[in-house]
Amino acid sequence: MLKNLKQAYFLSDKYGLPELDVILMALNIRGIDYRPNLWKKPDSDVEEKMNRGRFKYLPFGEKEPFFFAGTISKDTPFLHNARYIFLNQEPIADAYMPENDTCDVTYYRRAGKAITMNSNSRSSCNGCEFCGTYNLDANDSGDLTTSESVKARMRALTDTNEDTDLSHIEDIGIVTGCFKDEYETVNYILMLRKTLRDYGFQGEIKYIGSQITSPKALDTLEKIKPFGMYLTVECFDRREQLMKPSKVKVSLEKGRQILKMAKKRGMETTFLYILGLDPIEKIKQEFPKYIPFLTRHPIVNLMQNYVPEHENLRDSEARSLDYYIKARLDIETTFAPTELRPRLWENYRAPWSTQYAGEKINGNRI
Repeated sequence: MLKNLKQAYFLSDKYGLPELDVILMALNIRGIDYRPNLWKKPDSDVEEKMNRGRFKYLPFGEKEPFFFAGTISKDTPFLHNARYIFLNQEPIADAYMPENDTCDVTYYRRAGKAITMNSNSRSSCNGCEFCGTYNLDANDSGDLTTSESVKARMRALTDTNEDTDLSHIEDIGIVTGCFKDEYETVNYILMLRKTLRDYGFQGEIKYIGSQITSPKALDTLEKIKPFGMYLTVECFDRREQLMKPSKVKVSLEKGRQILKMAKKRGMETTFLYILGLDPIEKIKQEFPKYIPFLTRHPIVNLMQNYVPEHENLRDSEARSLDYYIKARLDIETTFAPTELRPRLWENYRAPWSTQYAGEKINGNRI
């Protein structure tokens, strides 16, 4: 993958990308070794037991911090010593203290203007081979499936942050696709809109999943706009092998029709994709097919290994950083003629960090 800064400079020159983008792609794919004892005595033994962590970091020369949420591993050239991040013993960034990457029921994004909700217990969500959220140290003992539980959580959020209401929140995302069926999913979203109005929330509700598939369901949800439909496509090949049955039954063509119907109803539309599972040729073939049905750039996440065995799931080409760079350039070529660009705060494990198709990327990263 990436061994040192010299190789990063070579790849930057070879492909015409910012050096920092090359380095951060490798960081997100390979993860980081966390050894606070190299700088100070750990605050607790919990720090030594993390298998996934999250923290802010400030690359040298940058003015605004970035966000990392990924694997804590010994099999990586990146090191966090509780003060700096190193690439093969060369310091590259100031690092904030990490915390365990858990399955929190809610957390803020977009500089405090967005909330992500794991409405059902995320640690109980399983079935896709490439994911491992259910292996994390979960912080989701409850759920947010009833109006009462949502109200209690919103009260806790406003009390903690000294906010009077949620009127400043621009969107709330429903992440975990663990509802019983489409009917239950739609009813939950309707309940959520009604409940959150009592807290002054008028922003977008975005659903991330693949359980909403019918015109009838979309007709119902059209009444509560603004609404975003984020389809979990994940991969194009080996879908029956890699994904749980409820996702597999939504074929690629059916998924595009769902997005088409949603866009026709004035909803925001996009899809989620994991880069590292498919051959590059498949990426070239499939990404252009989605352009007519999207209002937002796809959320492309670099594949991470939740457990070491996940390395075996990668496409044979995806063991080299060149694969990810080439795929990035192909996706940029596809979307450059459009006005769609990545929103970094909701795509922080993306192949893009500072630049897209030669353009500087602006906006919140955290």
